[in-house]
Amino acid sequence: MILLIIGLLGGMGAQCQAQGFAGKRFLVGYNFASFHDFDGNVYLAEFRGYKEVPFSKIHAFEAHIITNRRTMIGASLSKFRTDRGGKLTTISGEIIYPQIFNTTLGIHLKTYFLQRGAIAPLGTYCAIRLDHHFSFLKAYEDPSIFQKGQVLGARIGMGRYSVIYERLLLNFEFEGGWLMGQGKVTSAHELTDSNYISWLRTAEHFRLNFKLGLALLI
Repeated sequence: MILLIIGLLGGMGAQCQAQGFAGKRFLVGYNFASFHDFDGNVYLAEFRGYKEVPFSKIHAFEAHIITNRRTMIGASLSKFRTDRGGKLTTISGEIIYPQIFNTTLGIHLKTYFLQRGAIAPLGTYCAIRLDHHFSFLKAYEDPSIFQKGQVLGARIGMGRYSVIYERLLLNFEFEGGWLMGQGKVTSAHELTDSNYISWLRTAEHFRLNFKLGLALLI
């Protein structure tokens, strides 16, 4: 579904002749997102796993099309992983300490409706995002013990782009996010009840974040 929407948005952008700052219509960038992981200590206390840094860390790549002076649409690829932590029991009774790997595909809209005379992408924007999260939980000790799942999510945020040098921009944003539903397991081996841990860690990583990044107009 996400890939279909990305294609539709791309088609919309291709038909648009509007140009943004410096006559450019495309913007690509990288963001690093982090914030205090509120439930990290709860997670560790409940499962007695290995120590984990209580800050979420997400790496994201974004691509945008400037559709007019006050709007951009785009797509993103985000990734995070946790250290081994938590304690799970497999179907056969083995104790494991899992790691979680997450890949998130997203689409977004950034609008500058709060700023008069805006020329996208410069200035303060509001962002709305729809995400498709893919989680892979595996045993640190034995990668053959795993569980895969997916869930939809959404985020809203407010940020700003500023010029550093010619077409190179600095981006910062504060956003909040949530998951839509409990998700579903797509495949698993030796695990049956660990899916909620994947969703817990995904929800916590995207709940609140401060993002800092660089972008290039092309």
